[in-house]
Amino acid sequence: MSFRLATVKDTLFISGLLRRFYKRSGSSLYQIPYDHESCVLSIEDTINRGVVMIGTSSCAGALIVPFPFNFNIQVAQVFFWFCEDKREVGVFDALLKECAKRGASMVNVATLAPDHTGKKFHARRGLALVEAHHFGINPEWTLLLSEKGAKETDMNELATSPIGGPS
Repeated sequence: MSFRLATVKDTLFISGLLRRFYKRSGSSLYQIPYDHESCVLSIEDTINRGVVMIGTSSCAGALIVPFPFNFNIQVAQVFFWFCEDKREVGVFDALLKECAKRGASMVNVATLAPDHTGKKFHARRGLALVEAHHFGINPEWTLLLSEKGAKETDMNELATSPIGGPS
């Protein structure tokens, strides 16, 4: 399969692919309605400030940003990747290759809950699952902080986590 760098002229093609992805998976995962204008602007921003690769039925895009704890390291933060034809799964590899050419030495890509679809695919490329993103919408989340004992419980859980916790 052949892939190429996207230009702003490819934005509508890419937004069509991402709209179909979101219709299949995104709205149920994130519980946020799709907004086409936001998607288009996000794609244009990724094209202008990052790397976007496309195939005949695939797209993948990433921003290259400094690692927050060492600005000498550049990370390819994958914003999206999707293929409608499984033969175009290589669009992800093309993205990684182009990001490396532009200085990225690390990549950060999410997998989809609940089963982290793509975990084995990413592992074959040397990527390890290091974090799980917890996403939720609850307008009453601030009430949780005032629950009796909640703050103490949170502090105790964090203090015993493998990454340490508050000192």
